[in-house]
Parts: sequence; C-alpha cells; structure tokens
Amino acid sequence: MDAIQFTYKAKFSYLNKFLPPLVLGGIGAYCYLEQVSISIKRRLTILPYPYSFYVFGGAGILLLAYAIYKLVQYIKASQNHHDITLTEKYITFPQGSSEKVQVYYDEVQSLYIQEDSEDGESITIDVNNNSYKFQEEYFSSLSQYTDFKAILEKLCTKLTH
Repeated sequence: MDAIQFTYKAKFSYLNKFLPPLVLGGIGAYCYLEQVSISIKRRLTILPYPYSFYVFGGAGILLLAYAIYKLVQYIKASQNHHDITLTEKYITFPQGSSEKVQVYYDEVQSLYIQEDSEDGESITIDVNNNSYKFQEEYFSSLSQYTDFKAILEKLCTKLTH
C-alpha cells in the first residue's frame, strides 16, 4: 500500500462565534440607553439598572474576546498544511500548530467510533496513554472520512478494548 493522504482541516463558523457577543452587547447597550432593569413580571427585579448594563455588556465583551481568540487560532491553523498520511505501518497527523505525530498501528490500544447529533461521527484512537480524535466534519469530504475509517479499522489489529 502506498502512502494515502487525507485533507484534515478545521472549520470556523462566523455566525456561531460572533452572533452571541453581538446579541449580548446589543442587550447591554439597550439597558444603558433606556436605563432598563431586568425583572420578572415587573415585581421581582433581578438586575437593577446599572448592573444590568454591566452584566450584559461584560458578558458580550468576554464572548467577543473568546470569538476573536478562536478566529486567531483558526487563521494560524489554516496557514499550516494539515494532512493525515496513512502508510502500511503507521499514521502521521498534525497536532497543535506545527508538530506532527507518528503512531504505529500495532501501538493502538483502542479504536472508538462515536456518533454525536451535534458534531457528527468521530474516531478516537488511544495510544500509550494519549488519545487522538478525528472528526468527520474536518475531512474535506464524506468519502475521505469513510475511506479513512475503513483503513484504520482494517490496519489496527492489536486492539485491547
């Protein structure tokens, strides 16, 4: 078997990352401009005026900082070439920003295939107290993921679990 390469690349959703801080920031701005308190049925005040602005504005700023952090991580990750290489004896894949990990098939102790309604299917391999997870959505196509899964199931023969 020649070396087979699979394109494995993280995805980034601007809507999922930047919409929550914008909504919280908008609520905070509304609380500030209209001097609104947050209450239930106009009787039980949960957050009086200045604190409602502080809480929603602060939460919006924190979520915005987190979204920017994730965007910077995605940009750094997309600048590096992320390929998974399968050969007859080992698998090589990226970990972190520049490090490549090489795992021999006979060192793989367990191989789990998990299905999640939100994230889709993923494959987890355990090697020498390390766990590596490959998610279906990060492969360039579904056919690449199914080929990758079939090859791993075929070549990882010394599983203990």
